[in-house]
This record gives sequence, C-alpha cells and structure tokens, in this order.
Amino acid sequence: MDNGKSVFEKLIKDDRAAHEQKLWRGTFLDYLERVREDPSLPKLAHSRLYDVIIKNGTSDILEGDDPRVKRLYKDEMVGSVAAHVVRRHEPDLLLLHFLCVDSLQHLHGPRSPEAYWALEYVDGLIGRLLGALPAGALDHTTVFVLSDHGFLPSTREIRPNVRLRRLGALRVEAGKITGEARFVMNHGAGALYRLDGDVGAVTRLARELEKMEGVSGMWPAAQYAALGLPTPEDHRQVADVMFEAAPGYAFGDDAAGDDEHGPPKFAGTHGQRPIYADNAAFFLAAGPDIKRGVRLPTIRSRDVAPTIAASLGIDLGPVEGVTLQQVLN
Repeated sequence: MDNGKSVFEKLIKDDRAAHEQKLWRGTFLDYLERVREDPSLPKLAHSRLYDVIIKNGTSDILEGDDPRVKRLYKDEMVGSVAAHVVRRHEPDLLLLHFLCVDSLQHLHGPRSPEAYWALEYVDGLIGRLLGALPAGALDHTTVFVLSDHGFLPSTREIRPNVRLRRLGALRVEAGKITGEARFVMNHGAGALYRLDGDVGAVTRLARELEKMEGVSGMWPAAQYAALGLPTPEDHRQVADVMFEAAPGYAFGDDAAGDDEHGPPKFAGTHGQRPIYADNAAFFLAAGPDIKRGVRLPTIRSRDVAPTIAASLGIDLGPVEGVTLQQVLN
C-alpha cells in the first residue's frame, strides 16, 4: 500500500511538472492557436489525472486478492439487491448492513481520507436505494440510519496473553493453549476466561493484567450489571473478567515472544465504552413518522428496536429498551 501510494504521488508530481512547463502568457488569440496545436492544454485536473492513470496501465483486482475489495463488492451487492427488493416486493420492513465504513476505519483509522470516502460511498448507496422506491413511496417511508459503535484511533497493542505466559499461567504447545486462564481480545475490549485455574487464581491474574500499560478498566463478573452484561452463571460463554483498553490502545491475542506491547494490527479500533465521544454510535431518523429538528440526548442502542417497532405500529412487549417517543409523530 505504501509503495503504491509513493508511485501514485510520483505520477501526480511528474504530470504537474509537465503541465507547469506549458504555462504561458499572451493574448487570447495566441492561446487559441496553442490549443489548436495541443488540444490537451485546456483539460481540467481530473481529466489529466485520469489520463495519467490510464497511460500507466490498469489491472483487475479480484475479491480474493484484497479483503477490502470484498467488502466494497458486498456493499454494492447489498445496495443493488435492496433496490430490487423495494421495487419488486415493497416490504413493510427492510434491514441493510453496510460493511466498508467499518473496514476502512480499521485499516486506515477514524477520520482518515479513506474513512470519509467510505461514508460518502455508503451515503450514495442509501441515496440510490431511496431513489429506487416506487413513485410516492417516500411519503410513507421512514428511514433509520445507525451504527453499532464509533471508532477510536489505535497506535499501540496490549498483549495480555504474553503477560499470562510469562507469569506461568498460560502455555502454548503445538498451537494449543492451556493453563489457568486465557485472554480473548475484541480490539478495545477484552475478556479473561478461566481454564484450569480456580477463582482465586483468576482474580490474582486479573489484577496483574489490570496493571499493564494501556488498560483503563477491569470488571469482575460481580460488576457486570453496570456494563449491561450477563454473568457466567447466566451463560457459559460469558467471561470471568472484562477489560477495557484506553483510547489509543487495542488488545491483541498474541501469546508468543516477550514483548507485552507492540504496534497494532489496525489503525482504528472499537469495543471501549461509549463514554469516549468518538466511540459513541450514530443514530438518525427521518420520514413522515419522525418529528423534524429533534436533537436527542445520549440514547442506548437497545432503544432503537422498540422505536422502529413503534413507527410500524408494533408493540414488542416487555423489552430492555424504551421507545424514543420524543422523536415520533
């Protein structure tokens, strides 16, 4: 990617230098004479850039060559299929999930040019879908646009499994991990699972991990209610202890080597609590069922489903979330 970027920058630089050599002063009639001799002179910058790219050749990139391309193809496919569905079937409810905004923020970081491009790309897909609605359908269509998380930059990786291995609490043999406990990462959050260790051993190990640089929080199962999480007693797949990485950090799964910190695998991360402004999710609603100009305070993701249901005239019954009545007509 870096090599490709440097080559691209050189192409632009060379083209700009060549164009500057053509700078000239004279009368308008003299200029028209020069244009007659060289019709490329009045080309706009984007047209010249296109010529530069095509002149140096093109190649096809298949889905298997780059996972990012796969995400773009999927979003294009989702948008196209959705447009077909609304024209052919006119559903009462249609749910879409676009992927590339997440992918490009992981790869290039939040607020990067690539992230803004992805937002514009998905915005265009949504616009195309709305444009595909049957005549008059917008008069009775309500649109909700939301994310399930925000994004924080990541410049350093925390490797709790290396710490556990160095403490003798984790072993890696023939690719298999055994020991008293294991850490499982989810980028900005992580979980400590008890393997062969007793509760006391896991508690001690959790305190050791809490001391690591970049760890901003640690919650034993008894404190899960404050996070809105079930406990290990509620479900066997729930971890014994949860952790959070500070902004700028992300957890990794690696257990090899002696470095407990290192460069991150991704430039952007999520998983931290929404107390950090950029990590909060996005919510937008518009349509005949929605009041105009309402600016909401902080809401919970679990409030979205009952609100959408209410706009459809459906009562979900007893659920954890609440209907956002302040936005509904």
